[in-house]
Amino acid sequence: MYFFGFFIIIAKMNEAEKIYFAKLKVSLSEKLRLDHPLVPEDIKQWKSKEIALFQEELLEKVNGRISEKWFYTHIKSEHKTLPRIDILDLLSSYLNYTGWSDFKNNHRLPIKNTRSNNFKKYLMISAGFIIITSVILISISGTSSSYKDYQFCFVDQYTGLPVTDQPLSIVLLHNLQSPAIIRVDEQGCIKSKSNSESLKFIIRSPYYSSDTIIRDFSGAKLSEVIEVKPNDYTLIIHLFSSGKVSEWQDRRQDLDNMFHDNARIYQVFSHSSTALAIYNKDEFINKLILPTGTLKNLEILGAVYKEDKISVLRFKKGKDEK
Repeated sequence: MYFFGFFIIIAKMNEAEKIYFAKLKVSLSEKLRLDHPLVPEDIKQWKSKEIALFQEELLEKVNGRISEKWFYTHIKSEHKTLPRIDILDLLSSYLNYTGWSDFKNNHRLPIKNTRSNNFKKYLMISAGFIIITSVILISISGTSSSYKDYQFCFVDQYTGLPVTDQPLSIVLLHNLQSPAIIRVDEQGCIKSKSNSESLKFIIRSPYYSSDTIIRDFSGAKLSEVIEVKPNDYTLIIHLFSSGKVSEWQDRRQDLDNMFHDNARIYQVFSHSSTALAIYNKDEFINKLILPTGTLKNLEILGAVYKEDKISVLRFKKGKDEK
């Protein structure tokens, strides 16, 4: 009976989380419609145009990004599980909350406060605690807690060279913990330990395509070389800004084809977290390629694509530039 009661608690808790997530989706729609009233009120009715607009808002307001595939999976359909906590924190930050917990604290669900319900809840929580404790003790006594070393090195898919001259970070996804971010070392590798038989992580870089890697392993040590696909557009922009390409005027058409006609380009300044310069496509290209241009040695921070062209670009100048 206690075991049955424990699963009732889990079911209620999951149902509550779904209700909070539904409230979050309504709040996201209300927030976007403040500046864009023509956006449909029902977030499930948003099409590619509204989703792209929402992506731009996230990038501009909280320097975060979600994919269109993620939007269709978690927003437009009823997914069985909630999104990862880092995504929930990101969306809550867009709504001016400190995170997912803060959002839920400000949207508390009504609770029936009766002695009978409290007594039942106490019994079920106690039973659940006993069961969880028992499972943990059995797991500890019946399995090995030895950690295994693993190493992953990342090379350019085209050149085969280690990725050492461009920023690349790895987001480790843990089942019971928040994601951990690790930057590659001077050899383009990451090293860590795990007592799990599997590993899942996301490759992130403004100059390489994002990818999710899942690996199962059972040996005492795992070492692997993984190819990453260059993001040609951002690499070319970085190359242009470094002054390593001649015939600037001949390259103007190449740049023009990379950007969406209504592209928005943001320059972030190192001296301030809020200062921004905003360019349209023509302004940015002129400042980048003309001999008198002022944008040199750019460091790309992120890009959003629409119809295979850059619709949003965020960058800052290199450390040696002012």
